[in-house]
This record gives sequence, C-alpha cells and structure tokens, in this order.
Amino acid sequence: MEAEDGKSRKKTKLVRITGGGGAVEATVVDECDSRRGCKDDVVDSSPAVWRAMGRVYYAIL
Repeated sequence: MEAEDGKSRKKTKLVRITGGGGAVEATVVDECDSRRGCKDDVVDSSPAVWRAMGRVYYAIL
C-alpha cells in the first residue's frame, strides 16, 4: 500500500514473544504479501530479538 507521498505504508503490530527461557516485545512488520510473490506464513526476526531471547546465532557471509 502506498501513501499519497509515494512512501510505503507497512502494517505493524507489537507482540510479545516467549520461549527458550526468554521473552521480548517486538514489532511485527508485514514486509511482503503473497500477491507480490512472497510465500505465506514466513516469519523472520532481527538479531536483537534472538539476543533478547538468549539465542545468539552467527552466520558467515
């Protein structure tokens, strides 16, 4: 969805995520939908969310 100024309006919602002995509040942002080629039911998070949950993963790029 685009605003009159041409900027994208993303749907957001604040949620509480718990698990693995940790909990964090995070903002969910709808980055893409199936009408634009994205798969349904795909969820990702920032490294900050994983750290707050006590999970640290490293990737070699």
